[in-house]
Amino acid sequence: MSVQTIKRRFQVKKLEGQTFKKKFAVYVKKQDDEGNDIGKSLEYVEKDIPMGWMVFFPNGSSIHVETEAEMKRMGYDQEPDLVDIETGDTVPLDLDLEVDVSRRTKPARAASGSTQRKG
Repeated sequence: MSVQTIKRRFQVKKLEGQTFKKKFAVYVKKQDDEGNDIGKSLEYVEKDIPMGWMVFFPNGSSIHVETEAEMKRMGYDQEPDLVDIETGDTVPLDLDLEVDVSRRTKPARAASGSTQRKG
């Protein structure tokens, strides 16, 4: 496992100050001229909704999440785990990076009398 393949499982970015228009269907009571209820009708109302959040993943994909309740339901309101991109395994947060570095910088062979050529 190399250090370059360890990334966060996801990254969340709040889309500040932006809104979009969304249509909602609402029932409206209908009354006759005398004030008697004669039924309901369905009308569409357009509202400005905050943009919400973008959730980015290490494979390059992303999703849009509208509400904080959805963020909590999906688990994106918590600190993301670290994952090894090559294997998909979760990496412990207390990963000792010094061990990986020392493994790379160690000479392949120890210098000893038996590995040197006599000449």
